[in-house]
Amino acid sequence: MVLNVVGFDDLDIDDTKIVELRGKSEEERARFMLAIVKEIKGLCELRVFSYECLLEKADPITTKFVLKVKTKADGTWDKDKARLVARGFKQIAGKDFYSSFAPTPNMVTTRTLMAKGVQNGSFICSADVPQAFLQAEPDRTLCVSFPEGISVKSSVSPSKPGGINHRRVGLVLLKALYGLKQSPLLWSEALAALFAKHGYTRSTSDPCLFYKIDGSDRVEVVVFVDDLLLVSKCMRMLKILKAALEACFNNAVGKLTWDWRVTSYLGIDINYDQAGGTLYMSVAPKLEKIFEDYPLLDDLTPIDAIYPAGPAPEMPTRYLKYVPLLLKEYRKLVGLISWCSQACRPDLSPAINKCASGLVAPQHAHLIVLLNILRYIKETSSWCLKYSNKSPASIMLDQMSDHLQDMDRLRGLPVILMSDADHASSNDDPRFRSISGNIGLVYGNLVYWCNKRQTTTARNVMESELIAGAHASDEAVWFKNLMTFIHMILPANLSTSYDGDSQVMPVPILMDNVSAIQLANHPKTTQFSRHIAMREFRIRDACEAGDIRPMYCPRYFNLADYFTKLYPQAHHQVFIRLRFALGVVPPP
Repeated sequence: MVLNVVGFDDLDIDDTKIVELRGKSEEERARFMLAIVKEIKGLCELRVFSYECLLEKADPITTKFVLKVKTKADGTWDKDKARLVARGFKQIAGKDFYSSFAPTPNMVTTRTLMAKGVQNGSFICSADVPQAFLQAEPDRTLCVSFPEGISVKSSVSPSKPGGINHRRVGLVLLKALYGLKQSPLLWSEALAALFAKHGYTRSTSDPCLFYKIDGSDRVEVVVFVDDLLLVSKCMRMLKILKAALEACFNNAVGKLTWDWRVTSYLGIDINYDQAGGTLYMSVAPKLEKIFEDYPLLDDLTPIDAIYPAGPAPEMPTRYLKYVPLLLKEYRKLVGLISWCSQACRPDLSPAINKCASGLVAPQHAHLIVLLNILRYIKETSSWCLKYSNKSPASIMLDQMSDHLQDMDRLRGLPVILMSDADHASSNDDPRFRSISGNIGLVYGNLVYWCNKRQTTTARNVMESELIAGAHASDEAVWFKNLMTFIHMILPANLSTSYDGDSQVMPVPILMDNVSAIQLANHPKTTQFSRHIAMREFRIRDACEAGDIRPMYCPRYFNLADYFTKLYPQAHHQVFIRLRFALGVVPPP
């Protein structure tokens, strides 16, 4: 089949008919027109469109321009961007596409690789693929039409073959255009095929994680759409992969962006000192922008801890002027801070989850906690999550191993989970459900944290701790599979399990409730436990399979306690101690 590829010279562009330019000033029209021309010229150079004869029943997918002003890190103008996207919402399932799901990596996977890289002194690199979706080809014939103002010259027309079904000509996509339902999936499959071609294996724990072993050297790559994070101690293997990616994805429109030392990934600023064995993650620009967007909040008094609202909160008089703004922007503020807490600010997680329970109808208690969060952010906006090869949590675990029986086996263990629960302490829940808090440490660095209200009401502390432990066991089984995949080798004294029957040690889950530990380890049912839902006893199955082992640790050492509650002002020093142990510190 001869393709009539559309070139830039084959098109007519009339800026007076482009809908997206209407209502803009002359200066903006001129700037965005240059961006539109650059976009169309780039698509033509990539051979995205072919002008072909269409079947009579072919229904073209319409397109539009998305215009955006790109800014630098300091907020100043950088460039004007125009992107031609397909109106994918008009695609018909079963005709224009069959499947559209594309996997994205778990942030825990990304943080685990970084923690492993810091511990081993590895290179941690990042890469960005240009025009990622346009690197993949459609899985079926798709017809599109240009937006108003862009047209194919009348002199450009393929010869029409005979036959009653061929009556008109139109554009056929040769590349997966942005906006199509299946574009993310096609790109994911194309990248996976490239990795497989070069000998990389895909993880079963996370479909966006790939690795390759060459003798004693290995490379791990985690992919988030077009952003790649690479971890390896072998410069040679990284250079080979870089050359392979450049050979496949470099084109006239853009070239692969490669940073040998990662500085930013998924909106998180990263400061990595390979020689010093430290890595700092920060979202300071996003948190500081809150006060730039809402100047009224700029006169809030900073605080260095987040306090609860109290049992019967009344809005203080000094806060009344902020109430209209908070009610109007409540969801936006909670959503932004929630993303930051999930990215690299675990210290914000318990408080912002408290605010999230009032998204529909925030009450005074929610507004007071949100104001306390904003005051805390004003004081700590530049703080970071620190990874190091000798973290405060690992030092604390060593101290605990010195004083507690059977804790010496924790020394040097790559993965440790902690679990805790705060029984029926929430006064805003009519069902008095408990709060679960779970964390995961990789070489003493915090990579996983969870703060969640339990779905059922626990009758006593033991039940709430067991439910929290059951949730932690699910994560521990996943951690064990991931640990095996990325070859996080156990120390010599941990090469066998506690009972000596297995060569893979169970992942320890540290809990501070002896009754819950005994109930999880021993498959017996009494009148005090027979009512507990069977789904919570899946922790027993994980114990019997040798995947996990619940172990006791004193409450003082249980860092998961931080995620179960907001500490009152009387417990200020406890908040400070736990925050430091979790690795949330001022910038270097």
